[in-house]
Amino acid sequence: MSFYVILENNYTKNVDNLEVGDLVLCEDGYYYPVKSVLVTSGYPLFCRLSNGLTYYIPERMFIKTIKGFKKPELWDIIPIDKTLTPQIVSVTNIEKIMFFRDILIDGNMITPEGVIFKYSS
Repeated sequence: MSFYVILENNYTKNVDNLEVGDLVLCEDGYYYPVKSVLVTSGYPLFCRLSNGLTYYIPERMFIKTIKGFKKPELWDIIPIDKTLTPQIVSVTNIEKIMFFRDILIDGNMITPEGVIFKYSS
């Protein structure tokens, strides 16, 4: 599963389908435009959370944990909201090259489930 983001019109869109100019909801509650999109390839991490969500994490993506933005590690806690803090219960290196988008935006993007993420700058 790939990350989805919330657009200004309250639609969701897969990060792999974002285009320059799309307005994306960020952590601070504001919508920021996508400045650039770069297609990259690499070996991702497959990450499963205790609430059942699964994600492929590209090499340049960082997830917000209670310790700050970092590469996900086993048992990291993801602060989705004040009552729900799932843990990472599985992190696996995938030995298959996959293509991903690297997004340049002024904020930290948030998924509809509440996971906050960003790309390294």
